Amino acid sequence: GAEQNDQLRIVGEKRLEVMAAVNVHRLDNEAESESGEITCSKHGMGYPYLDGFLKQFRPVQRDQLWKLTLAQKAIGGDARITCAGLLARGDLVDTILKLLMRQFIDVVHDLQRVTYQHEVDVIGKVRTELEDIKSRGFGPGEISATVDKYVGSAIKKNFAPKVGRFATLHTMGEAFRTGKFILLPGEQVPGRLLGEILRPGAQMDEVFADSLTGVTALDAVSNSWLPLIEQALTLQSTRAQSQIWTAGLVDSGLHNMFFDNGYLWLFDLGEPNCMTA
Repeated sequence: GAEQNDQLRIVGEKRLEVMAAVNVHRLDNEAESESGEITCSKHGMGYPYLDGFLKQFRPVQRDQLWKLTLAQKAIGGDARITCAGLLARGDLVDTILKLLMRQFIDVVHDLQRVTYQHEVDVIGKVRTELEDIKSRGFGPGEISATVDKYVGSAIKKNFAPKVGRFATLHTMGEAFRTGKFILLPGEQVPGRLLGEILRPGAQMDEVFADSLTGVTALDAVSNSWLPLIEQALTLQSTRAQSQIWTAGLVDSGLHNMFFDNGYLWLFDLGEPNCMTA
């Protein structure tokens, strides 16, 4: 059938319809099946369609400061719960906790076995580069991939001046303060308080009425990337100084783990590389 182009309509929990500058290609005769599924591309053209969609959607997402998640709660069906969920309801104890830890340690040991020897020891390179960073005054965006991976790829992701998470939080705070976001009545007070707590130089007691005082965690650690490297280099355990091949398990927090029928399932893989465990 003939193709027609529609703008993508995104409806979130706010029930506000956002018109995005993204073309959705539908086939007239195959737009909706009996099951309610929508066919957005011709047979065999799924990947090119998704590729084109993402290229058009990315600038809209960047401009609107949207963050889309993989919705772990929907993975595996309604009955599945992440290990973070088990922890929240007090079930991550005793036998379940021991089994989970044992299986995760087994995964790490298996990854150690498939790591090449020349990939294991990089601590000498990291120490040499750290001295170079200090002497030449490099910033977090100028470190090598080797140093970044030695601390779990935590530096550029969090501390990069323009695109790091700390810079993004400051940008979001400014957006809340200047009214860039369209908020429902029930969101306006939380939005105003978020804008205040994300303001550089904010004090905790400006937002929280209890005993919390002093600078925010954002201000306290937003420039702590150099001490992070230094502390990582003080660890004495051989394993703590050694890299392993990750097989993509670069974000193995409790929110990305499922424990079901005595088995550990790991979710949300990243790019496989070598980093310290």
